[in-house]
Amino acid sequence: MESLAAFVSVLIVIMLTFGITGIFLTFKKTNELSNVTAKPLQRLFTLLISVIALFIGAQFFIQLNSAGGKLLGLFGITTGLIAIYRVFKK
Repeated sequence: MESLAAFVSVLIVIMLTFGITGIFLTFKKTNELSNVTAKPLQRLFTLLISVIALFIGAQFFIQLNSAGGKLLGLFGITTGLIAIYRVFKK
């Protein structure tokens, strides 16, 4: 039982940090000299961590019945979608 609680705690931490990091990466500007390599890599990395946060958030939202679980899942979904939107908006 303790390992299950530790696993869920790790999933929550991953979802929260990846969602917030994905949003913060969309605000980071790259200079003109490194646009050829840095900008596509930044977008790819932002998409990768945002999709992970989105999927973990969706799992929490769909599978949990408590209000706290739904709220955590909604936070993961929202931060992932905002970061993905900001990547494709640019």
